[in-house]
Amino acid sequence: MLLITAPTIGTDPTVLKKNNCYNYATDVRTDTFAQPGKGSGSKYKSNTCYETWPASIRDGLTPLEKVCPKDQPSVGHYVALVIWPNQDFHWFRKDLDGYWSHKPGSTRVRNIDSSRQKILNPDDASIWPYT
Repeated sequence: MLLITAPTIGTDPTVLKKNNCYNYATDVRTDTFAQPGKGSGSKYKSNTCYETWPASIRDGLTPLEKVCPKDQPSVGHYVALVIWPNQDFHWFRKDLDGYWSHKPGSTRVRNIDSSRQKILNPDDASIWPYT
């Protein structure tokens, strides 16, 4: 889990089409389908936790324990990274209602998983093939 403090992107359809899960989770609008580490000048080299996680920390995210937080931080919000090993990554963020939401690619934001269940913990969500 990571802690994020940044302004919100919003829900404008033209903005959503140009911003991905990393933009959404971090609340940083770039209109470029942001990639972990690119903003800090050192993008990840492969789709693995060992590369993507440190790249996001270089972008300014604050690392926390892997345990899913039950509360909300006093500033910002939590995000979680999942990986489809050597293929892709995906980011979730914890919302004020206690559920986690995500934005697959250029699609709309949602707080349900592949089984159409609300996400209380990304570790327990149906998000195959991501781990």
